[in-house]
This record gives sequence, C-alpha cells and structure tokens, in this order.
Amino acid sequence: MVSSANKPTASMIMPTVHLLLNRDLVDKPGDSGVIKKCKRKMRDYLKIQYSKEQENLLLKCSFLDPRFKNLGWLTKTDKDRVKQELVKVYFNHFFLFFEILHAKHINFISQKKMT
Repeated sequence: MVSSANKPTASMIMPTVHLLLNRDLVDKPGDSGVIKKCKRKMRDYLKIQYSKEQENLLLKCSFLDPRFKNLGWLTKTDKDRVKQELVKVYFNHFFLFFEILHAKHINFISQKKMT
C-alpha cells in the first residue's frame, strides 16, 4: 500500500496500522519463538503510538481520502461516529462562514449609512 504512493499521507496511517496489527504481525503457524516475540513487541508498540484524539484525526483523514472512504476495517458504529464528527465540523465551519459574512455585510451597510 505505501510503496504504491509517491508521497505517503496521513490518510494512509490508520489503514496501514490496521493491516499490520491484523494481518502482517499476527502469529502464523511455523513462526519461531523469536519471530512471535518480535511480532508481539511490534503490535504492542503500535497499539500505544496514537492517542484517541490522534486516531480520530487520522480516521477522518482516511475517510476523506477516496482510496479509503468506506473505512472497511472499522465497525459500523465507528464508521458512523467518524461520519458524524466530520458532518459536525463541516456545519460548524459553514455557520461560522455565514456569521462572518453577515457581520461584514452589517458593517458594510453601517459604513454606507455614515457616508
């Protein structure tokens, strides 16, 4: 996944971590004790690398990237949460934009009345 991109992005982090934790670093029959120990250490290390806030931000980045928009590795509950958070951010910015636009309009009208 990472090798196919010229420039890795934040949106690639959580899908890559998911693949590592659930596919590549899972113990397989025939793994030696040393390999199993290394995989366990790497899994443990990856699990503590990102705070919940960082994970949420990275999941939003993944959701907005067309390559990962379905977030297939997440539960429906987690997918819905990410979508709701993005909608909330969108509407907060949308209403803020109109508040600023309205304030500028009022300011413009009051300046016109003074002249």
